[in-house]
Amino acid sequence: ILIPISAHGTNPASAVMANVLFLAPVFPPDGVSTAQIMGELAVDLRRYGHSVSVVTTQPHYNYDDVARAAQPLTPIWRGAFFRSSYQGIPVIHTRMPSREGGIRSRLIGFIVFHALGLVAALFLSPRPDVIIVPSSPLLSGGFVAWLIGVFTGARYIYNVQEMYPDLAIQMGQLDNRALIHALRTLERFVYRTAGGVTVITRGMQAKLLAAGVPTEKLHFVPNFVDVDELTPSERTNGFSKEHRLDGSFVVSYAGNIGFAQGLDVLVAAADLLKNEKGILFLFVGNGVARASLVEEASRRGLSNVRFVEHQPYARVSEIYASSDISVVSQLDTIAADAIPSKVYRIMACARPILAIASSTSELGAVVRESGGGVAVKPSALEVADAIAQLSRQTAAERAAMGRSGRAFALANVSRPTITRRYDELVRSIDRSRARIRDVGQPEGSGRSVCEQLKDFHEPIPSAPSGSASSRAAPVVRDDPRRQQQLGHDARHFFRNPTTSLTTRSTCAPLSSGKIGSASVSCAAASDAGKSPA
Repeated sequence: ILIPISAHGTNPASAVMANVLFLAPVFPPDGVSTAQIMGELAVDLRRYGHSVSVVTTQPHYNYDDVARAAQPLTPIWRGAFFRSSYQGIPVIHTRMPSREGGIRSRLIGFIVFHALGLVAALFLSPRPDVIIVPSSPLLSGGFVAWLIGVFTGARYIYNVQEMYPDLAIQMGQLDNRALIHALRTLERFVYRTAGGVTVITRGMQAKLLAAGVPTEKLHFVPNFVDVDELTPSERTNGFSKEHRLDGSFVVSYAGNIGFAQGLDVLVAAADLLKNEKGILFLFVGNGVARASLVEEASRRGLSNVRFVEHQPYARVSEIYASSDISVVSQLDTIAADAIPSKVYRIMACARPILAIASSTSELGAVVRESGGGVAVKPSALEVADAIAQLSRQTAAERAAMGRSGRAFALANVSRPTITRRYDELVRSIDRSRARIRDVGQPEGSGRSVCEQLKDFHEPIPSAPSGSASSRAAPVVRDDPRRQQQLGHDARHFFRNPTTSLTTRSTCAPLSSGKIGSASVSCAAASDAGKSPA
């Protein structure tokens, strides 16, 4: 659902400014694309008049020395937290283990971040009205945002960059039934309690609509690109000279080298084209799959494949300008649940795109619609054939593709266009929060916390066989006044744990007794004449 925006922005007379808190696992000076998106969005919301603060981790993902030098971190609370400033925005960083520790270390890191993030949001940051929280593997960000709202009255926007736990299940990284059940329960809770849910693909939107997330809560807002910062530049530049790329037909992949990208097919295509003179395959970046790709290229004896370490964001334009074809690759299994933001960056730099994804993927559809490149299935033979054909095109023909891609980015995903939609959504969520506060307690608010928690753990009806929502699909009860009252009662419970569990009527235990893996139960109150807490 696209939020209608005036071409000239909002009417100042009706402007509602909010205290916005970003609760983001990655944020500048981290060098990953999601960090860059969150940083630019924070800057623009501040420019639109909101007061913005950030709680994030210490830099741990794709170190960017240039960005870190511009944003030094100062330890506080005996080194448990760090403080920095990003273009005038106050940022609190929690400790975070290195990504080199493996999946277990990363999951522990997410848990530690959200635990410390709760403390930072409540004691080290301004009191928020609206919280923006991007999706994370454990979905704990949404729960922590809700907890912050319990104590502050804030509502949160859940920004779905990737569908969890679906992504981990589809990639074979998660098969423990108990953990899947716990994550599904938390998933339902997050979508029900969020004030708004933003998704970056139409496929995500369709899935969540089928799963029961209300239309009025769900917003399709794609990622964006700064088309003024990333612009077409000369083919011969500092990066191309440094890495001796001039004179070669460069097929590049730049970004995270993980298993979700399925880049082994690109190495296999390089093997098929190893006798084609002048074609060079360039991988720029780091990630968990990089070592295996280096080993595979070495095993095949591929002299036409080269690997370069992660580069600072400031060199993105040079990297793409040095490339004759820029690759965006995606596993079949996740084609409907994500779209790499690098596709918009390549478009902004006016370079032709080779999208490697399933025929039904949103990535392929976007590339075809834009006219900015070609899309092929993840088959080494098809990829090699597409590269050979593109290499035989004239430079003018490839340049025309690049111009089409940039025109698409300018019209659809430019930074001001998309961040204005977030501005309008933040104002809308803040207005609804204010209305709930002014109206007060809704009818039936005498119910205890336990009774209201039942609303988030009712049995989930099965979807029709084979439908997109056949996974555990929530039935959403989305009365924001009831959610606000749940927070009100929860705050009262923490202050008065004994009296808060009494009510006019009996409070039976929850039918299944769990949210995530924590049991929830309460004692019945038998005195019918007792006033509710």
